[in-house]
Amino acid sequence: YKVFYPTQEKIEVGYIPQKDAKLYVPDGLLTLDALLNTAIHLREIPYTQGGNTSLGCDSSGFMQMIFRLHGVLLPRETFQQKQITRPILMENLKTGDLVFFPEQVGLYLGEHQFILASPIQKKVAIHSFDSSAPNYEPWYAEHFIQGGRLPEIRKLQL
Repeated sequence: YKVFYPTQEKIEVGYIPQKDAKLYVPDGLLTLDALLNTAIHLREIPYTQGGNTSLGCDSSGFMQMIFRLHGVLLPRETFQQKQITRPILMENLKTGDLVFFPEQVGLYLGEHQFILASPIQKKVAIHSFDSSAPNYEPWYAEHFIQGGRLPEIRKLQL
């Protein structure tokens, strides 16, 4: 099997024999730093409508994938991800909150920055809500619906 796994520097690719393949669920709590590092290291993955892998993903598939890499199960669709969060206004966003747009979702990185699989850029990219930032994309500022805070992290049950 071809496998993808996050390291401190980037997402690595490796191969393992089928007989050795097991689902790994990490022990301990999901850390915010680990989640953010994984999301940032997955920049440049091509935007693919309906995708949820490192070969191509849409925004809700990207959220599902980065959480899944840390043993956390999120629903697949944007509206489902929105339903499991507590609504947050833009001025109250905290690092790690989800940010929702029409049919899109991203991960808030702090300092007005967020990452998502962007159909505008055709890849996973970091955007800003700050109009003076070089990565500002007006569509996202104009179409922000709400932030969403996950009330609890649910581990995969084997």
